[in-house]
Amino acid sequence: MDQYVHLQRIDSIKYEAILEDHFRKGLDFIATYDDMKKQYADLCPEKNTVYNWEKLFLAFGNITYYTQQPGKPKIKGLGKQIEPYIQQNPSISLRRLHEILGNAKETLARAIDEELDMIKVSKRWVPHNLSRQNLNE
Repeated sequence: MDQYVHLQRIDSIKYEAILEDHFRKGLDFIATYDDMKKQYADLCPEKNTVYNWEKLFLAFGNITYYTQQPGKPKIKGLGKQIEPYIQQNPSISLRRLHEILGNAKETLARAIDEELDMIKVSKRWVPHNLSRQNLNE
């Protein structure tokens, strides 16, 4: 078992938002750090980190910003359109699906893999079901 806590991106955004709220209320980094230490104990950001975020807040007025993820958004629900074609012809190629549906081959491959949970074996699309033994390993 890991002895360390691995913070995810959402944790960082949450802490930045809490810190920004404290700074907007007029609290300095020491009071903010003490308050967060009481709330979050060992998960609290370090004092130096809180100080750096306070400097950013004083310089720019904000710490948190909304940014969109780069690239095109993923197409959801494409698996339902693809499934009848695969059931009718398990050997259908991505190229043929591209010609029928008009979506990029990479998008179709992602939808088959993630939404339908199928893989291509010997030029046929088959459900990717694992046995209990494989799941336990």
